[in-house]
Amino acid sequence: MRTETNIYKFDELSEEAKKKAIEWYLGDGLEYHFYKDNLDTLNSFENIFNIKVTDYSYGGYCMPHISWDFTDHDSEYIEELEYVRLLKYVINNFWNYLYKPRVKYLKAVGSNNNKERISNIFLDETCTLTGYYMDMEILNPIYNFLNNFKEPCLNYSELISECLDSFIYACNRDWEWCHSEEYAIENIKANEFEFDENGGIWW
Repeated sequence: MRTETNIYKFDELSEEAKKKAIEWYLGDGLEYHFYKDNLDTLNSFENIFNIKVTDYSYGGYCMPHISWDFTDHDSEYIEELEYVRLLKYVINNFWNYLYKPRVKYLKAVGSNNNKERISNIFLDETCTLTGYYMDMEILNPIYNFLNNFKEPCLNYSELISECLDSFIYACNRDWEWCHSEEYAIENIKANEFEFDENGGIWW
């Protein structure tokens, strides 16, 4: 026996069926796919700034939090650095991790291939740790400090804490977005899922 069933795109469903389709997408084992990318950024930050994250959590029903310690045996010396001394310490030790030479791709004359040009003058601070946008979230407090070091500022230990707090709250916001109705609708449409008239997935 063969039963003919009408198949619908998401936008063709009734409002009630759309709700069921969204519930299916968010409830059918939806995973957060960016844990590893976030962890790569965190691991890179740990290695560069000589710290060790001892505990962290985000997403779900937990409050985002992160705890950490210094691993460097000279940490007692650097923890309280601030103002110009902190500025010099950051520049001398981390400049090459914070900034990379700007790269442009120019089309070579008479060729379809792009030619890479690396600047000797201009620098880029975009995603310098792993290439993932969470690099910017974790490093943003440091860039802010470098641009405003003469204002009342944090010491080194507090600066690292701000970086990690910025990171963990950005991860939490990203997790929440990936479990939102807007994200579900966006991905249902992008993957061109099809449904029956009641909003049930049609494989």
